[in-house]
Amino acid sequence: MSIENPTIDQVEATDKPTPNLSEQFKVQRKNKLEKKDEKTKSDLKDLFNRYSTGPERIKAIQTQLKRFSHLLSEEQKEYLAKSISEIENIIDENEFVEKMFPVAKYYLGIKAEHLGQFEEIDRQRMYDEHPTYKELNQLFAYELEDGEIRLHVPSNEGTPIKDKLGLMEDGLKKLAEIVRDYPNIKLVAGRSWIVGEHPKLLERLGFEVSEIETNPQGIKVGLATISREELLKRYGSSSEQTELSRKSDKETIWQEKLKKVAELKDKIGGEMDEGIIETVAAFWLHDLPTSGSCEGHIDWGSGGPWIDVEAMGRPEERYNDEAEIKKKIADKFGVTPEAIDNYDNREEADEYWDEVTVKGETEEYSKFREQNQNLEQKVTQLLREFYSGHEVPDDIKLKIHGIGPSGMFRVYNGDFDSEPVNPINLTEEEKIALAEKLKNRQEEMRVFTQFLRNKSPK
Repeated sequence: MSIENPTIDQVEATDKPTPNLSEQFKVQRKNKLEKKDEKTKSDLKDLFNRYSTGPERIKAIQTQLKRFSHLLSEEQKEYLAKSISEIENIIDENEFVEKMFPVAKYYLGIKAEHLGQFEEIDRQRMYDEHPTYKELNQLFAYELEDGEIRLHVPSNEGTPIKDKLGLMEDGLKKLAEIVRDYPNIKLVAGRSWIVGEHPKLLERLGFEVSEIETNPQGIKVGLATISREELLKRYGSSSEQTELSRKSDKETIWQEKLKKVAELKDKIGGEMDEGIIETVAAFWLHDLPTSGSCEGHIDWGSGGPWIDVEAMGRPEERYNDEAEIKKKIADKFGVTPEAIDNYDNREEADEYWDEVTVKGETEEYSKFREQNQNLEQKVTQLLREFYSGHEVPDDIKLKIHGIGPSGMFRVYNGDFDSEPVNPINLTEEEKIALAEKLKNRQEEMRVFTQFLRNKSPK
């Protein structure tokens, strides 16, 4: 989920409160941290069971730390050495995990501070342990095996997603050059965390994705394959038509839009949902500014994709003298202006609205609403064209819903007024049904995205 416009949180209160996206992000962030903790504990259990004695476990941990010792301070080395020595006589798995968990968290905190250097050391270790691996770039390695090329992706958490996209394309172009020199290679395949975490991205790059599963360490992995023909068609320099198409004005504009969207960070710290990036770019292609988006989820948030459209430059105030009136009433009741916005107390909020409505809206705000109304008319016409001869069930069909008095609106499918998805309240049958609906809704948004991309902007 993403918030592209910093003013989205200024949408005025209506009779029906809008979802608290910041809270949703906090829940998502909490879930991610809990999953990381679960993985850490799972790794500790694996370590315990891999070795039969305490000294063997200590030696294994020390070997791991030795590679990164030059990145540690003396104080950090001393703490880790002391903590590790205390596990020598532990014979119970649960006790081992309980003792080592805070130590592991401490170590991971250090790693986070020096992530790039840690990952560079890990990459070098991978090549030392697998001499048949050949480096393509920072993100990809490969090896030749029985008429296939196997791709390998070393740890790369520290590289931003926008840089990974460039590294992926660069690596695949280099790979196409290698494949061209080996006629017997018919398939390129790779099984990795990057496939499990970003299947749609791999599909966009031309791969077929399958066999997504969670391994014993709690990491989601998947298999990605691409044929020789498809790789050379997409990334080989021999296809003049592909090269000319890639350099065409229309494609250049599209790629620029995609790049800008991929670089976008929302104001609450998360990245835009991968499955909605192309849709946002397609809206931008038609001069439709967006202020929020979501690809849809089955475990939180909305059960379908959506995009909020809002004109640029939202005025800071809706009403004349709004700030002065709000401060006067806040001082009178001994509260903050934010408390009035949040309706923490009905009395001061009612007094505030009584006064500002008498003052009337500013000219700037009225023009802002008019801009949003024009945008809605534009999207309405696009949807009318899109659904000319294209029929789908009502809960799949894309619709428009206004949000607040500013005229901003949401393009979505599904039920706008439905409660956020909560898997705890769903039966297994309901979860399966929701997953199928989400898949169909996302496909409809994808088809509309392609429609926008193919249609020349006016």
